[in-house]
Amino acid sequence: KLLRWARLHLPNLQPVRTAWKERPKPMDKVRMSRIVKFHRPDAGKHPFFAEVQYFFQAEVQEKTEALALVSTFSPPDPELAKKSSGALLVCQYRGVAALEVILAKSIRTSIAMVPYKDPRNGKFYVSEKMGLDIAFMRAEREERENT
Repeated sequence: KLLRWARLHLPNLQPVRTAWKERPKPMDKVRMSRIVKFHRPDAGKHPFFAEVQYFFQAEVQEKTEALALVSTFSPPDPELAKKSSGALLVCQYRGVAALEVILAKSIRTSIAMVPYKDPRNGKFYVSEKMGLDIAFMRAEREERENT
């Protein structure tokens, strides 16, 4: 049996919520903190973006890990990113076609994905609060120092 949960606090103290619990709510009650930026260990510093479906725990290499089922966005449009010197990152939402399980600890920050031009085209641009990556790196460093 899989036990899932709907909320997680990041080391930078941001709450992350999930589509599983937020989608059924009326729009005036929804908290849009289910879109995240995360990193894959094998991808260097390149960030990835996803909507969290839900969190759960499972055994990974004989260790219980907190995991997240996410729906990933496409990589940013390279032409727009280049023209804007990396300031404008436009991604396509891919829904259930791009489900993936990630380690919850790979989530760096909660971000906003704002509709880009026509909301019906499924394209969104990344909007994030300045400084949250720095807060995450500080929390990681403090965690290493305490172990």
